[in-house]
Amino acid sequence: MELSGFPHQVGGHFGLLQCNGHVAKPMNTRELAFYELMGENIRQFAPDYCGRVRVCASVDDDGDLRLVAEPKVECHPKVKRSGSESKKSGSVRFHLDESGKIEVITDRVSSNYWAAECQSKVVHKLLEGSYSWFILLNNVVATYSRPCVLDLKIGTRQHGDDASESKRHRQLRKCRESTSATLGVRMVGMQLYELRTKSYTFVDKQEGRRIDAAQFRSHLQKFVRTCGIGRAARLRHRLRELRATLLECEGYRFFSSSLLFAFDADAADSTTDDAIRLRLIDFAHSTFPGFAQDVVYEGVDEGCLLGIDSILAAIDVAPCAAAPTAPAQNPAAVTPT
Repeated sequence: MELSGFPHQVGGHFGLLQCNGHVAKPMNTRELAFYELMGENIRQFAPDYCGRVRVCASVDDDGDLRLVAEPKVECHPKVKRSGSESKKSGSVRFHLDESGKIEVITDRVSSNYWAAECQSKVVHKLLEGSYSWFILLNNVVATYSRPCVLDLKIGTRQHGDDASESKRHRQLRKCRESTSATLGVRMVGMQLYELRTKSYTFVDKQEGRRIDAAQFRSHLQKFVRTCGIGRAARLRHRLRELRATLLECEGYRFFSSSLLFAFDADAADSTTDDAIRLRLIDFAHSTFPGFAQDVVYEGVDEGCLLGIDSILAAIDVAPCAAAPTAPAQNPAAVTPT
């Protein structure tokens, strides 16, 4: 399987790649184990875990990079789009220049610099031999033409129990200096397609850390207004379902996990299951009773519940505008993954 850069990454430390309807993420052994062992009640909110692959990078005489993953996985096959639809979503390739710098090449009109920065780093590490194994997750925006994506770091604590003292202090400071401490959630990143300008706008993780509670609510309400009345109602419903599930998750802790929201700006507004997608992601520091040899916690994750309540409080008061009707030629945009 040949991989390319994932053009819709809005957060995270590690560059994401994509292939055959999947997102490929550098493998963390704790996160791999969590995906394999998590309870079914949580699994319904997580991306489908589709196995792991070994990735190799090579460079041709022109400096173009080729990333290949084995074994081949086809449980979420790549969606074939017309040329115009493919250009809307964008493709990302890599080139090694004469100085040894990785250039990120994309055909998107407005590109996400954060994705390019993260992915150039991961390609460098592949060339150095630092990375080879990746986990595959289903790509929830694979069928979208104009993906709008919001990544929210959930909870009041971000460090795992295995964090060094210096990392623990850094994470505590980030929480203290952002909305994580007060709201239980902070913005990691957002890309939103603006119909008026026919281009994307972005919020990166640095801005997400700086914004205060009022600005956080304003960004969140903008996302909800853009998605439309039907999708907003569906999002509220899914958040309440997730909250009810977390109340049953005795001893679970989702340190440094995120909530990912995604919808297609080219698709018609709707209240159907896949009109807007919500996923709980990033489990490298998550735990539950009996997982590995971790500290055993009692009760539910109050920090995550606070975050969900803060999100609901913000979007429950957001006035929603009706989203435009989708073009008739784009049925793939609402195909379930």
